[in-house]
Amino acid sequence: MYPSALSSRARTKHGDSCPNLREESGRIPRERHKVKTGGLKDFANTHLPEGSKLRYLLLGEKDEIDVDAFLARMDLWLRLLRMEFS
Repeated sequence: MYPSALSSRARTKHGDSCPNLREESGRIPRERHKVKTGGLKDFANTHLPEGSKLRYLLLGEKDEIDVDAFLARMDLWLRLLRMEFS
């Protein structure tokens, strides 16, 4: 580990100390990645019938959603797909 990771304060490139982000939140911060849903919406629009609940849900999604939200919703989308087309 790097020495700055072990201390409760990190040094900037100018030598000033600043609070360690881990100290505030209890975890290492990460950048929020987004998933573009345009491809899913195109699929829903061209391949799913108009009465499909899955089509309705996919077309109602925002154009970009967080990866965590995408992964959580994917389980529901796959269940609906199996229910509608099995």
